[in-house]
Amino acid sequence: MIHDVHAGLAKLPLVSIDLNTVQTNIIIFNLKPGAPDKAVFLKNLRERHGVLMTAFLGGVRAVTHYDVGSADCQYALRAVEDCLQLGAVQSNGEVSGKAKADLHQRVNGSLKGYE
Repeated sequence: MIHDVHAGLAKLPLVSIDLNTVQTNIIIFNLKPGAPDKAVFLKNLRERHGVLMTAFLGGVRAVTHYDVGSADCQYALRAVEDCLQLGAVQSNGEVSGKAKADLHQRVNGSLKGYE
């Protein structure tokens, strides 16, 4: 399961991750140039999706636990992808225009069972 999360992150164009270092339930990745500001990205993950990740050594750190299942990991991957969408997140953390409607439509179905 953890390897699937790493592989999913590696497919995102604004994420940099070394798949050769996958050994534990700790996930560390970097945001590439063009990604939203890290603080805004982390804030949006937490406030909009309920996904908690932290800043770590210039990158982003996430940890899965024994009670985190595959569906939870897929939800987190979708949340990361949504928060990385080019043009979707402004510097003040607000989601704009069409991006807001698209984000709501994509995420709304994912929230069932997490409400």
